[in-house]
Amino acid sequence: MSITLSELSQKLGVEHHGDGSVIILGFRSLDRQAPGMMVMAEESEQLEKVAPEVSCVLHSDQLEVDKPGIAHKNPRILLARILELFHPQAPSEPGIHELATVDSRAEIHQSASVGPHCVVGPRVKLGAGVVLRAFVVIGEDSTVGEGSFLQPHVVIGAGCRIGRDCQLEPWAKVGESASLGDGVDLGAHANIGKEAEVQSGAKIDNLVLVGPRAKVGPGSLLVGQSAVDRDAVLHSGVVIAGQGSVGPEAVLHSGVQVGGRSLATGELKEAGPYLGTPAIPLKEEMRRRAREKKAQRG
Repeated sequence: MSITLSELSQKLGVEHHGDGSVIILGFRSLDRQAPGMMVMAEESEQLEKVAPEVSCVLHSDQLEVDKPGIAHKNPRILLARILELFHPQAPSEPGIHELATVDSRAEIHQSASVGPHCVVGPRVKLGAGVVLRAFVVIGEDSTVGEGSFLQPHVVIGAGCRIGRDCQLEPWAKVGESASLGDGVDLGAHANIGKEAEVQSGAKIDNLVLVGPRAKVGPGSLLVGQSAVDRDAVLHSGVVIAGQGSVGPEAVLHSGVQVGGRSLATGELKEAGPYLGTPAIPLKEEMRRRAREKKAQRG
């Protein structure tokens, strides 16, 4: 597959900078750069490693980049969508596999695909183009929106709402009465607690836990092995780095970024990076560490 930068930005619904006619042949990491490829740079150190022959750069909007590219406040969120464009899912045959168990009261769109050993409960609704791979379980009174793709062993509890164009990786679990907005991605073994809400465009990585009644705002990113405890509220565009945590009933306002292995508690109002346990603004944490080192030397 090849696409111009202009065409790619239109599909993503974002603006590009530089020559929109450059051809993109795919995406590569910085350690596997090649001519015609797009790469990603989130920090200035990564930008310095970008080779001259790559076509364009997906980068943080905090960086100034001479090459053509796309700037975004959370480039990893766009990266997930870019990878889907370059590596689309293999098409599935519509219909219900003979080894699937589907309740007679379920409503299955004629273009949906239900794989072998799936279990679909009473009053479940599967929209157009929905794909259930093998061993998926959908509890009673749940709805799966148009175009959503559920990989093997996904479990959806009773009374859940799964939006349109969602992607759920193997062994992901959604608890009773929880909801996922349109375009949500759940990684492998991710676990969404009962009555939790994950809003449109949020990306939940592998082995992430979202507790009961927690709310994850639109466009938020929860990186691998992070956790959001019960009744916590994350507003739009919040980022929780790997193994970062959010305490019960905490409130994180838009643009808050919690560092890896940090614990966010209480209410974090100001956008930007936080670090430590409990998490405080990055500049404060750096000053605290500097004071500790000075005290140790003294």
